[in-house]
Amino acid sequence: MGIKSNNETKSFLSENVINGVLTEVFGDTVEYEPFEKLNPGGVVVPFHYIGSEGENHIKGVYNGVRFELGDIRLIDEEEYTNEDGVSTSKVTRLKGQWLICDLDNAPACDVYVSELERNDRSIMTSDVKIADDKFSERFCVRSDNPQEAYKILTPQMMERIFAAADKCAGTVYLSFLRNGKMNVAMKNDHELFELQKGKIDVDALHKRFRVELSRFTEIIDILCGGRETYDAGNCCYSAGTGCGRYCAGL
Repeated sequence: MGIKSNNETKSFLSENVINGVLTEVFGDTVEYEPFEKLNPGGVVVPFHYIGSEGENHIKGVYNGVRFELGDIRLIDEEEYTNEDGVSTSKVTRLKGQWLICDLDNAPACDVYVSELERNDRSIMTSDVKIADDKFSERFCVRSDNPQEAYKILTPQMMERIFAAADKCAGTVYLSFLRNGKMNVAMKNDHELFELQKGKIDVDALHKRFRVELSRFTEIIDILCGGRETYDAGNCCYSAGTGCGRYCAGL
């Protein structure tokens, strides 16, 4: 096809495959910038990083939820010594996707929910006590205001977070922020719209990319579906008791 570089390949895929798939899934108002990075919000992760890189920035509305999605790499620097002295090299701490969704009701304080990998428990500890042992075993919860975390982490929302994490095919870091945004960082070492070896088959890529996007639409449905308005003064879920109602309003 005369495609000589990664940029040319991405441009070809954008024009001939990706734009069509995105329109089918998200409608005519979807925006796609193949070489642009989204601006990630805050999450709690068990490593240090100094910046981010990314591409495949998608913006749109899905089932009434305004969202952004894109590839992300969280970058750090490491020092090493060679014959010229001490130098630094770039290291990728997280590679995957970042999803940002608008919340119907912004929390009064930021709430962070981070999935724990095997070696994270000595690094990341919760400062919010959650009565559900299964949830506490898998996730670290942090907030300056535990009561605000309890309003969000109802039993129903915790089940939704379990289900969303299972869909992510990796490790997930979430935040519910007072700026009205929910961030979902997915560490899975994959990129959106990846090519496999061999000849470019437009029809096959169309089908595969459509299936790939369905994972993210399912995550939006799981975390943002069934929205209800909650009465903050009436929510009784706390470290020891739960009202058993969906009152997070997310």
